[in-house]
Amino acid sequence: MHRIELLGPVGADTVHERLADGHIPQSAFHVDWDAKQVTCPQGTTSVSWSDQRRPSGTPITQVHLAAADCAPCPRRGDCTTAKNHKWGRTLTLRPREQQQILWQRRTEQQTDEWKARYNVRGSHLARLELTT
Repeated sequence: MHRIELLGPVGADTVHERLADGHIPQSAFHVDWDAKQVTCPQGTTSVSWSDQRRPSGTPITQVHLAAADCAPCPRRGDCTTAKNHKWGRTLTLRPREQQQILWQRRTEQQTDEWKARYNVRGSHLARLELTT
């Protein structure tokens, strides 16, 4: 075993990058994996949970909150841009363990400690480019 730790950024909650800075990320929702239900920060629970596969074969779960529940919410503009009349906020989740690690990594990469470790990597690569 080589004990190599791979350090690199994971993607942001890209669905909501287009919304204002006050957007509500997926990680703000409580996911009850066993009950197959999601609760939003305002207390609304999901009405649909569907295990699926992307065309690539990657397993995902689509979770929907009802448009009727999301429409009157005072935080709707920070949460979803859904325009249909059936669904409000939709979450696409990876399998449980992968999703939990993704949320953990997104949180970690906001810390000064993570940024300092990653900056060393970037500085090292810059030095390598200068010497070649």
